[in-house]
Amino acid sequence: MEERINHDARTDIFPKKSRPLPQVRQRGRLRSSLSWLHARRGFLFLTALLLSGVIAFSALYYPTYVVAINGMEIGKVEQKATFDAAVAQTEDTISQILGKPYHLAADPSYQYIYTYGNEYTSSSAMEQHLLGTVDEIEQLYALRVDGKLLGAAEDMDSLVALLHQITAQYQGENTRSVHFVEPVSIQEEYVAKTTEQDLTKILQILQTETGSDRNHTVQAEDTLASIAEQCGVTVDQILDLNPGLTNENLQSYQMITIEEKTPFLSVYVEKTATYSKEIPFETETVNDATLYKGERNVKTVGVNGVKQIKEDQTLKNDRIISRTVAEETVVQAPVTEVIAVGTKERPKTAATGSFAWPTSGNITSKFGYRRIFGSTSFHSGIDIANKCGTAIKAADGGTVTFTGYKGTYGNLIIINHGNGKQTYYAHCSQILVSNGAKVAQGQPIARMGATGRATGNHLHFEIRIGGKSVNPLSYL
Repeated sequence: MEERINHDARTDIFPKKSRPLPQVRQRGRLRSSLSWLHARRGFLFLTALLLSGVIAFSALYYPTYVVAINGMEIGKVEQKATFDAAVAQTEDTISQILGKPYHLAADPSYQYIYTYGNEYTSSSAMEQHLLGTVDEIEQLYALRVDGKLLGAAEDMDSLVALLHQITAQYQGENTRSVHFVEPVSIQEEYVAKTTEQDLTKILQILQTETGSDRNHTVQAEDTLASIAEQCGVTVDQILDLNPGLTNENLQSYQMITIEEKTPFLSVYVEKTATYSKEIPFETETVNDATLYKGERNVKTVGVNGVKQIKEDQTLKNDRIISRTVAEETVVQAPVTEVIAVGTKERPKTAATGSFAWPTSGNITSKFGYRRIFGSTSFHSGIDIANKCGTAIKAADGGTVTFTGYKGTYGNLIIINHGNGKQTYYAHCSQILVSNGAKVAQGQPIARMGATGRATGNHLHFEIRIGGKSVNPLSYL
């Protein structure tokens, strides 16, 4: 019991060391930090202000190279390589313009600065600056046809007027549209100073014909494909130059166009054309019992009609390449021709309409002028010589209108064959028919002799049409 009492008493006499609470320690540190910041508040403010300025400057101002050539500013770039690339591109452009390699004598100077905002000069703007320094080229309005440069002018209106001058010749009351076949452009660009600027000469270039005129004569075995292969063109080119041509309507010895000269600048024209065209008359036959078989007689003469056609046409340089009929109006109807055809049996003595040889033998004198009996005279028939008594036959059927002796003809027979045709048989030794007799083609009518004015036995034979002598050899 004593020992426990003593222990407890010691505890009271020597108490344990006391410790501060955590909240107390934290308040102490905070007071210390605040005291430090308060002592250095001016320095910290300046530091923050400077840092803010640096950040703002970096956001608003950019490092830049100012590029200049011979003291003239060309532009501002972020890197020198950007200007080098612009120079290379400009050299390529100039080389294309001049048609030969070109090197810019550019000795640039660079000034390194900071500029407000990143307003760098574009490559295209620098190229324009550089192009303006080249003496061999100038900026004009260029006229191009299908991409090819033909000329240039200081103003666009003069080139537009030049093109209108070409299209004006195709304008008309019935013209619907006029436009160029090839693509045409006018734009401002740099061109060589040697580019043609004389408007009269540019017009001549545009109207200059190119190519050549070339034709082909169709042969029996030709087709459109074989012709194209032979001539080194396409079937479409042949059809374009020969509208309506097909394999079916190709004809031997037909001449077709393979190539033709065309202006450098071709023109398409769409217009409406109005023209008149004949309407062929039709033919009708009717039987006629008053006419012999083989005889024909026109009872009503045919007359062609007339129609007016309105047509939509497309032309290329005045040549029609397509046409569509829009309207047809009959102005005058055609008159049908009526032909009477004979149905009556022809008698043997009726004229056939053709002549047969009246006798056999040799022709000793032809139709026309000849020298005989010491003088020159016109011979109105032919002389056929043979021995005396050779049979003479009617050259065609008809009616005997004369028999007897007649001057230099001697014994003469005249036969009327109708339709104004007559035949004469002269110098006969014997006449076998009488006036008014009906004779058939090939029927014997006389014997050959030398009566009248004759140098020997022969038949003088004449054919007269409408009372005038004609050459018998043209009808026998």
